[in-house]
Amino acid sequence: MPWQTEIDIYVGLYPVILPIDDTRLIVVRTYSDDEVSAYVYDSATGEIKGAAPSGHEWLRSVYAVVWTGNRVLIVGGADTATRRVGSGYLLLSYDPAHDVWEKSEADPMPRLPELTGDVTWLGSAVWTGSEVLFAAAGVALDPVDGSWRVFTAAPLADRRDETTVWTGQQVVIWGGCGLEAPYCEDHGSVLFTDGAIYDPSTDAWRAMSSSPLPPGAYPTAAWTGSEIIYFAGIVEEDASSAAGYDPTLDQWRLLPAPPVSPRQDFELAWSQDAELLFGWGGSHASIQLGDGAVYDPSTAMWLRLPEAPPNSARDRHAVAAVGHTFYVDGGWPSTGPLALTVS
Repeated sequence: MPWQTEIDIYVGLYPVILPIDDTRLIVVRTYSDDEVSAYVYDSATGEIKGAAPSGHEWLRSVYAVVWTGNRVLIVGGADTATRRVGSGYLLLSYDPAHDVWEKSEADPMPRLPELTGDVTWLGSAVWTGSEVLFAAAGVALDPVDGSWRVFTAAPLADRRDETTVWTGQQVVIWGGCGLEAPYCEDHGSVLFTDGAIYDPSTDAWRAMSSSPLPPGAYPTAAWTGSEIIYFAGIVEEDASSAAGYDPTLDQWRLLPAPPVSPRQDFELAWSQDAELLFGWGGSHASIQLGDGAVYDPSTAMWLRLPEAPPNSARDRHAVAAVGHTFYVDGGWPSTGPLALTVS
């Protein structure tokens, strides 16, 4: 399983990789002083097709990037220069079939009691099929008419950097840290091991059962189609920990620890075709890492991934799996794309 590195496109920090069918994925770059950009990669042919220039500088934070089934939708909030939400939310969409960008503006976001005019943690967003839903904040946006819906708040303490997973019917949020410190790894930051599940069809929450994972900073998660696999992140015991959670049965199970050093930003991606979970990269103590592992649920075993090319270490990157190909892009200090095909 050699790594492929022939792709030469700069993506930068915090890209978003969205699988759009069985072989293709789209990479979107928004965290930049330049305009929003994207490209489509076909893992079956190796073809790379850059999107038309968007013509739009984003310069926004508190945003979400989702795939709706036929277009990428970017929902942006606060202006990064003023750190104010402002009067409305920008919508920017990209249609890869026609290579067209469109820009519009949504209604002003509802003023929630727990939110102020400054940038606040809205949490990750998911696409439910009709809405961009910010589960932790309790708001959802209908991109068709630009209207917002306020729903029942999560029965959890305020937090940020939680994991958010969409199962196809429900959204599951878990972990994260309190708002008392600038960063989750700071001394005195409260690390959470609880979570909750929201059903948009009933506007109801239910608490998750107690997790066997230790408190960790910057946990990550991936949905396999039947369970959510969690990596705890940097924990007090300085150990790597993983667990699976079945949202239907509300049951946890501890998994073997991945054969990697403790770290944060260990990004996970599930390959439906290969039925394997990939994890790669991250950092610990401000040192970026360039290794990873793959988990096979059929054997309940982790294996180390092949050694990546030199100078591939990074954090703040994105990963995805399409077909039998695992894909890494963006990050820092290395930014170049990597692809690993499972034979």
